[in-house]
Amino acid sequence: MCDESTLQLTSVDMPVISQVTQASPEKPILALILKLDMASVREILSQEEFVPTDVSAGTRGMAIGKSTPELLSSCIRLLDLLDTLRDIPFLAGLMQREIVYRLLRSPLGKHSSAELVAGWIAEGEVLLLESSMPSGGCIFSDGIEADSVEFNAGAIVRVHRAKERARLVLP
Repeated sequence: MCDESTLQLTSVDMPVISQVTQASPEKPILALILKLDMASVREILSQEEFVPTDVSAGTRGMAIGKSTPELLSSCIRLLDLLDTLRDIPFLAGLMQREIVYRLLRSPLGKHSSAELVAGWIAEGEVLLLESSMPSGGCIFSDGIEADSVEFNAGAIVRVHRAKERARLVLP
């Protein structure tokens, strides 16, 4: 049972069935389902300040928790766009990005299932990664998502240092 400040965050595709059991004109209820743009989530998580430091091994891809005033404000501003339809093409993406930021900054952010977003691999080490994301997963190393490799549930990747080095030359 959820109240007016409860939210559910999932990082896996799930069928959703909900029912409002108590509402009135004096005390209306609004439920919002927002499918997050995973490219935005990955881009925000790739920033150094979002590298998780306290993610436990027991962290799951779904959580229920309390919303923050900042997150609620972001969601309300997104819904307010329904009053000015001409603004939706320009502002909706920015507001959804802010919602992603607020979610990742909240205590529920550790449930994003992005436990490793950056790091170094020493000479001779091998890093094994297995995806548990049902769909929409990808992996890339150069910061260019356009040349990513699909990385969905069950996929396993072995990552090691290359034998050759490349040098980036800027004009």
